[in-house]
Amino acid sequence: MSAAAIGFLQYVTQDPDTGIPSENVISQMGGNIYGGGTLAPCFLDENVIVVTIACNCFADSGVAAMGSCTLFIGLE
Repeated sequence: MSAAAIGFLQYVTQDPDTGIPSENVISQMGGNIYGGGTLAPCFLDENVIVVTIACNCFADSGVAAMGSCTLFIGLE
């Protein structure tokens, strides 16, 4: 068996009035993509300052690749 999970893991929004950040985990199983969780294909929100995307690719033949990338976005 082989599969790939690629998408959004979590993002952080920042209240423009108070500056307080708020983390939003959007993958199933609380972000555990390594234990069967899935990643969100998309999300819609305002005032996003951090986005984390991830991938988990595997196959029975021993092929495995896991990784994540975090993007920091500056609000003007």
